[in-house]
Parts: sequence; structure tokens; C-alpha cells
Amino acid sequence: MDPIVTEKRFEETPGPNRTRTIALAAATVVLVGAVAGGGLAWYRSHHPEEPAAGPPAAPVAPAAEPQAPSHPLPAAGEPELPATPEGADAALLAELARLTETPDLSRWIRPTGLVRHVVATIDALPRRQVPLSVLPTTSVPGAFMVRNVPEGQVISEDNAKRYLPWVHLLLSVDPASAASAYRRLYPLFQRAYRELGYPSGYFNDRLVEAIDDLLETPTPAAAPRVVQPSVMWRFEDPELESLSAGQRTLLRMGPASGSGVRQWLQAFRARIA
Repeated sequence: MDPIVTEKRFEETPGPNRTRTIALAAATVVLVGAVAGGGLAWYRSHHPEEPAAGPPAAPVAPAAEPQAPSHPLPAAGEPELPATPEGADAALLAELARLTETPDLSRWIRPTGLVRHVVATIDALPRRQVPLSVLPTTSVPGAFMVRNVPEGQVISEDNAKRYLPWVHLLLSVDPASAASAYRRLYPLFQRAYRELGYPSGYFNDRLVEAIDDLLETPTPAAAPRVVQPSVMWRFEDPELESLSAGQRTLLRMGPASGSGVRQWLQAFRARIA
């Protein structure tokens, strides 16, 4: 007879980086910044004892002159784009509302400093940590859930349900439309990326790097086991615990949602790289 297992909830504690996943463009870039960033926002806001992480590191020795991009974007015309940060945020919010058919995005997005926060989140996703201060999204509700098994504790299948509204929002957007919007608004992201500390950098290259990192997320054969060696819950497998912030987010979303996000990202990437 199968052993009886019990379900319990617990407040997640900081492990070197928690995330919740990501991927939209004008909407992708935000919802790549949002599916992953949303999870981070909830996790970090519930753990004020975690030491504050610093801003994403700038290049140690930036090139004196701009380098040629690895992934140049096709020309998208010359639209008139806002010159101020406030105007850029308004333009991006309007594009997101159009793409997602969601007039009121206050449930999902923090509108102040939106473009800058999206760029900083995308830049940080392949790293170990994403600072709470850079996230462009609101928090994913609910507590992280685990299930007791004879070998210890694993992430509960029900935990993935908390991410579903974010995943559904992302998958409701056509990747081709998202890529087109992203190309139109690209100068806003590029300007914010250089202001972040990459004067010779190319934001689309970093976005492709972040997407590629997410696409390389491993797919465990069974629900990952978690441990609590101190106040912090971590993956028991050191290889999983050492993954990037974005990759650990995809794992916590569950295999079905993680697969859907990866498929969307692959389709989006094909249109920007």
C-alpha cells in the first residue's frame, strides 16, 4: 500500500535566489520580466531578513566604442518614442494592455520606472539573484507548498497553481505580435540598458542570453526534493540549487507551466535573434 502523504504550506525562505518566471516583449520583455519576476517579488517581500542584493554588476571594463551586436534586430521603422522615463513607461503599459487585452494591468505591473525595472530584471535573470528593488511586477499570491514523502519533502504539484494566471497571461499573447511590439519599442529598452551601466552594450543580446538560459533549465524526472538546513528552504540537489534565478523559477512553476513558457520563449526568440 502506498504510504500516506500529508500536504503542508510554509512561508518560503530566501535561498540564493528565488524567482517566478518570465517572458513577454513589449509584453514579452515585461512578462519574461514578469513571469519570473513575479515569483521573486513574493518571495523577497516575505523575507526581509535576507541581505539586500546590490544592483546588477556593470561590465568591469566596458569597451571604448559600441561593439557590433550578436543579435541585431531587423529594422522596425522609426516610430516617435517618448524622450522621458515617464513617457516610456506609459508607452510600454499601453502596448502591454493592447497585447494582453487587459485594460487594467495594476494587478500585474508596477508602473513606476517600468522600462528601467524590466531591463534590470532581464539583465539579472541569468545570475544567481535578482534584487527585489528592480522587479517590475506585483507579487504572486499564496504560500509555497510542499508534500511529505518517505524520502523527505518535495515541491507539491499544487504549488504550480499559484503561477497559472501569469503563465496564462503570457501564453495568451501571440509571440509574433509580441516580437513586433518589442522591435517598435526597442529604443526605449536600449536606452535604459545603457543607463544601467552598459554604455557599449546591446540589450537584445542580453535578452537572448536570458532566454537561452531559461531554455536550458533542466527537467527533473520527479518533483524536486527540498530541505531546510536552517531558516531557508533549498533544493536538496546541489546542481538544482546552483541554477540561475530564472531557471529555479521555472522549476518551481511545475513541469507543465515550465514547458509552456519554454515553447513560447522559443517562438519569441526565433523572431528577435
